[in-house]
Amino acid sequence: MDKTNINYHVLIVEDEEYLARVLQDNLALRGYTTAIASDGEKALDYLAHTIPDTIVLDLLMPKHDGFYVLEHIKKIMHGKTFLSL
Repeated sequence: MDKTNINYHVLIVEDEEYLARVLQDNLALRGYTTAIASDGEKALDYLAHTIPDTIVLDLLMPKHDGFYVLEHIKKIMHGKTFLSL
């Protein structure tokens, strides 16, 4: 485990549970703290109270798609990094 990542928080926004778990497991092995939101609505709820260091965002999801979430992220993520898949 890489101790330098221990306080680095990543939000995974992915509706395919298997892919979300694979990403989460791989990041955890490297010392990252992670959370999963399974759709856009849950991601926005999460972002209302927690701002992660990085967001891995799927674009094609139910409820609110990644494009909708991305527009809201741009308003609140001043200077943070995110990766859209």
